[in-house]
Amino acid sequence: AKLKKIALEYYYKNKKRIDEKNRVSSNKRREINREKIFNHYGGVIPKCACCGEKEKRFLTLDHINGDGAKHRKETGATSGAGMYLWAIKNNFPPIFQLLCMNCNFAKGANGTCPHKIK
Repeated sequence: AKLKKIALEYYYKNKKRIDEKNRVSSNKRREINREKIFNHYGGVIPKCACCGEKEKRFLTLDHINGDGAKHRKETGATSGAGMYLWAIKNNFPPIFQLLCMNCNFAKGANGTCPHKIK
């Protein structure tokens, strides 16, 4: 009990610095996991599996079978970072691909991307 009290006192005395350090660490971990996902599903130079877009800011993880909502409910991974972590912990299952936002949106809205129709 005494140790817990000391730890709490230290935390509250240094709360701002500790919280900032944890936030930075969390962002760094998220970026590392994102790189792992992009390299695994998108190749050495990550790109969209549909159109070949290479701008990382446009790329996103896609459920190949279109069952992302169901899968997110089952796993409890409610964010991109959560899904990245789930995929890494589950040895990069072949249920994902890397798509750009345009191809991913078109696939979700129309069942297929216009690039695949041409």
